[in-house]
Amino acid sequence: MTSESQERMLAIVTPADRAAVEEVCGRWEVRATVIGTVTGGGRLRILDEHDAVLADVPAASLSDDAPLYDRPGRRPPISTGGRHDDPRAVLSGRVAPDEAAADVLGLLADASWVYRQYDHQLFLNTVVGPGEDAAVLRLAGPGAARRAERGLAISTDSNPRWCALDPRLGTAMTVAESALNVACAGARPRRARPIASTSATPSTPRSCGQLSESIDGMAEACLALEIP
Repeated sequence: MTSESQERMLAIVTPADRAAVEEVCGRWEVRATVIGTVTGGGRLRILDEHDAVLADVPAASLSDDAPLYDRPGRRPPISTGGRHDDPRAVLSGRVAPDEAAADVLGLLADASWVYRQYDHQLFLNTVVGPGEDAAVLRLAGPGAARRAERGLAISTDSNPRWCALDPRLGTAMTVAESALNVACAGARPRRARPIASTSATPSTPRSCGQLSESIDGMAEACLALEIP
């Protein structure tokens, strides 16, 4: 059982497995400490360093009994937009090729300024770096004595314009694109994970509808591609 928030992880393990977990954390230079004990009493109790009780609430109030949002959603209309929104317009001759050329060239950009902002050579395990179809990482701990035999391919993709026109289809095609990128790196897609950056939880019927449609599109693509 794990929880992730701002890169702080909580793992609940049996006492017999504690040493193995600490060994893994130590191998990857991750600090770990015991912060609590599962009592089985059905309550969450938080104590300070002097064992004074700071909080004592039913554990179910934070899980099973937690409030669930069921905000009204309105399926966004599939945009028909202008002539440049429909790629078939170019094929049918309704848009001259020279008019589309500027748009195509405008989509081309060097993204290296993004991935050069941080160190992507963690423990020197990066086999294929940013800029290719997918990044490939060697699965080996720091100072490992033997050569790693396994790797991990990762691809991050998005298509905000397509998703704006049709959230369900756009998200499905984004999942397909990411799966193809991973396959081009010689790997097999094993998992799809949605990542989004928003300033707040969607609250309007339109934004809730877009989110719902996107989730459905991702689910349909994952089922079709047999990706969890």
